[in-house]
Amino acid sequence: MLWNYFSRQPTDTTAKSDAPRNLPASWYRAEGLYELERRAIFSRDWMLLTHILRFDKIGDFQEFNIAGYSFFLIKDREGKINGFHNVCRHRAFPVVQAKSGNAKILSCRYHGWAYGLNGKLAKAPRFDTVEGFDKSKQSLLPVNVHVDKFGFVWANLQAGEPGISWEKSNEGVDEEMVRFLMVPSE
Repeated sequence: MLWNYFSRQPTDTTAKSDAPRNLPASWYRAEGLYELERRAIFSRDWMLLTHILRFDKIGDFQEFNIAGYSFFLIKDREGKINGFHNVCRHRAFPVVQAKSGNAKILSCRYHGWAYGLNGKLAKAPRFDTVEGFDKSKQSLLPVNVHVDKFGFVWANLQAGEPGISWEKSNEGVDEEMVRFLMVPSE
């Protein structure tokens, strides 16, 4: 009965419909609906991106562009995988220019702002004397990252704490993976 909800025709909910109806064609290409889906799905759900094996050395990074959101993952000096939106806080220039690689420090080529592998602003040329400038408030914008017990790296682009935790969103995934990997051999 879901097709009745999306139908352009008035429907009688007591009568059975002969066949399901499609969504209006404009819904598949409407910019407004795309933006709605982009914000509702890609910025709020946990997405499986890669595996921890791609981050062998400190400073190894992977860049992603999903539904117009540009962000990257990087291994910091403590061995943690961090995620950040790929935009300098000064003039919104991309910080990471390659799809993957290794970096000792993250620097914007536009005005030379530099960030540590943990996303904290390390250097902002000519801002040392700007009154009220607080380096601690100019870190890269973080992306929520979770590495599951099998080394798969997940990201959630929602600002701040995600509306739903990885554990709640993917309840039972780890156990299912254990069952999958423990298939008896013949």
